[in-house]
Amino acid sequence: MEGNHNLPQKAIVIFTKVPQPGLVKTRLSEGTVLTENDAAKIAEAMLKDIIILASKIKNSSICLGFFPQNKKKNLEQLVQSIKHQLMGSDKIYFFSQSGTGFDERFSSILTQVFNFGFEYSLVLGADLPYLNPDLLNYAFKELMNVRESKKIILGPAGGDGVYLLGVSRQFNPKWITEYKLFDMGVELLQFVKLSKLIDMDLILLPPLIDIDIEEDLVSLLSYIEAIPISKKKGFYHFPEYTAEILKNLKLSIEHSPNETRKRYIKKLENP
Repeated sequence: MEGNHNLPQKAIVIFTKVPQPGLVKTRLSEGTVLTENDAAKIAEAMLKDIIILASKIKNSSICLGFFPQNKKKNLEQLVQSIKHQLMGSDKIYFFSQSGTGFDERFSSILTQVFNFGFEYSLVLGADLPYLNPDLLNYAFKELMNVRESKKIILGPAGGDGVYLLGVSRQFNPKWITEYKLFDMGVELLQFVKLSKLIDMDLILLPPLIDIDIEEDLVSLLSYIEAIPISKKKGFYHFPEYTAEILKNLKLSIEHSPNETRKRYIKKLENP
């Protein structure tokens, strides 16, 4: 794609696999009651919610950095199914991931987004459907502060991971592969080292739990029950599609009476 100078400066990049059984969220079905098909349905619902919440950010564009390359039509159909719920521009840009490892694929997307003409990018995963859009507005405000132009915005997740990376054109996508920022599995620590090395300010967002394993799904089920009755709803986005699929799958939280805080997912039996 060639650069388009009429684009908004801000890109919300959703780094995702196209929801397919056996391809997405496979750890949710490992040793749990969930099937690969169940995990794919959950992944699809979370992706829809992420796109919807991202569309609430004014003067920005949504870019889907997807894999595998031959599943673009599936992703276009998914977007079309929620088009009526998108708040801002109904134009979504598609960029296919290239490369062998995670670092190479991530770098390829960021390179394409900057080459296309965007100045500022927030890169999200597709597994944090309750993310508050106000957090994205805050991240963009910090990233675009001209008084402090050299910076990296990070949203810490569990297990030393990150759920959000915010960078400007001053960030070289080649650094991702050069310094193995994701492939080593200690992303937050690697970005801390990089920010010191290249003298860029690091700004941390509040830590959040992205949905990778059964324990994360337990937390998500609890959030979905709590958000609608919370007196203060501004801290979360209610994930409509995710809530619906979890309800349809008849999932509930169970605990082991002999182990402290040992919780797991159970499927309710049909009456």
